[in-house]
Amino acid sequence: MNDSNDKFIVVIQILGQMLSLMEEKNNLLKKKELLSPADVMVLFNRSARTISRWTKKGILKSVEINGTLHYRWDDVYPLIELKNI
Repeated sequence: MNDSNDKFIVVIQILGQMLSLMEEKNNLLKKKELLSPADVMVLFNRSARTISRWTKKGILKSVEINGTLHYRWDDVYPLIELKNI
């Protein structure tokens, strides 16, 4: 094998590991009933500003607990399935 093939194989392996880590993170989030804004940012791969804007527009329904916004998994999950936001 030549050097470029070796590099390509390493890149593919790294991408596979990254994908596994992302799937693991998403599976952990699915087990939570309430999600933080940071959790929602990860699920949608969007910035804090976007999540805030979606909340203000009513796209994402939030609940306030002790002055902190949270999102119910049952409200977020259908939007993940749509992926049209």
